[in-house]
Amino acid sequence: PPAGPAADLLGGVAALEDASLVQALPMSDGTTRYRMLETIREFATERLSTSGEDAAVRDAHAGWCLDRVNAASGGLDMLGQVLAIDALEADHANHQSALGWLARSGQAERLLQMVLALRWCWYFGGHETEGLGWYRRALALVPDGPSGDRLDVLLAMAELSHFINDPDTDDLIAQASSLATRAGTTAQRGEAAFHLAMRAEDRGDYATAEVAFKDALLLFKEANSWWYVLTCEYHLGVVAFGQGDLATARARLKAARVAGAALGDPFVPLWALIHLVFIACEEGDEARTTALLREHPPPDHVGYRHTRVPLRIAAGALACLRHDHEAAVRLFTATEGPRHVYEPEVSIANRGLERARNALGAERFAAARGRGLRLSPRDIDAEIARLLEPAAEAVASGISAADTLLSQREREVLQLLAQGMSNQEIADALFISVRTAANHVGSILAKLNLGSRTAAVAWTIRHGLA
Repeated sequence: PPAGPAADLLGGVAALEDASLVQALPMSDGTTRYRMLETIREFATERLSTSGEDAAVRDAHAGWCLDRVNAASGGLDMLGQVLAIDALEADHANHQSALGWLARSGQAERLLQMVLALRWCWYFGGHETEGLGWYRRALALVPDGPSGDRLDVLLAMAELSHFINDPDTDDLIAQASSLATRAGTTAQRGEAAFHLAMRAEDRGDYATAEVAFKDALLLFKEANSWWYVLTCEYHLGVVAFGQGDLATARARLKAARVAGAALGDPFVPLWALIHLVFIACEEGDEARTTALLREHPPPDHVGYRHTRVPLRIAAGALACLRHDHEAAVRLFTATEGPRHVYEPEVSIANRGLERARNALGAERFAAARGRGLRLSPRDIDAEIARLLEPAAEAVASGISAADTLLSQREREVLQLLAQGMSNQEIADALFISVRTAANHVGSILAKLNLGSRTAAVAWTIRHGLA
């Protein structure tokens, strides 16, 4: 057992825990952390300030944080740094405290070291706005620092600002590209080209994106930046999807999944999986869409936070494929929030919403959208899980029958018929003649082997189409 100061410290912590003044928090790696009650924290801070040791203790804490960050990611390749964020995320509050002290005390060099070391924590951990703010403060403290460090900060800022669609994004990318051309390494020039490509892809300018990603790919290969090579290959698959070349998109995305798995990368294969779902939806393959979505792993990496919005859109696309329009609206609406949605996801969501609006009518659409806006993250996960249950597939069998036997127009008429509309009301809703509406109803009854309009309504309810 420990002796001396260590024993005194552990004994003090144990006494505070016994008195319920600190809370023990078991961690997933088997260690235990302790959280102070706010009143205890305030008391300790006051005592520290009056002791005259405040600066020394805060310096030591900042040093511990910087050493821990460097130990977790220093010397690793890009993939290793990305994977290290799981170990660092638990110290997020410590990082905030240390960065604040380094900024207040004017320790520009250590502040710059720390914000650069935390790059992937900001990006994958969902702290983009916070990270962008720290990079700006670091640049203000070292405006004329070494060009390599300054370029690394600009590249990181460009990445974070693009993800949240900050108004300075294009200017930051331009600054980074200019400096990379003048003084950057091969890897830095590749990253500048990569950010230009990402901006073009996410705006739907796929021709520009394709050229820029291929430029970046060559530079990353030259620099042996293999994780970025893999990421470029994945994005070229996304570009092919956006261009409507589904065969090329599928081949590139499947290759990215295999290559990512071989590297031990959990992220690129997951991103590729989501876009393979989009392809299956585009092709109307409900079984394949469902099977792919079931491959989505549990959220056991901090970096999986980045897939939350694309996953919701993919699940919404599956709901659309099943004609479960209310679920689709809820899921698509749940993506509305502080994070910007880019192409091709935004087009997928917009098409699904428009299809749902036409099928549901204004009142039901508005009600579903209202429910989607109120969904908590747990509710959203439950909605997605429900779609992937075997029972949901059984309900969808009726939808599959309707897709197989009925034309697109007949499926639209069936949806309106299920709402109890008359032939005249169906005609008005679809801008067709009453005779045409009546012909569609007769054809639906014949194809589904139903004897009456009432039987058709019962059939849609039984198969989850109403």
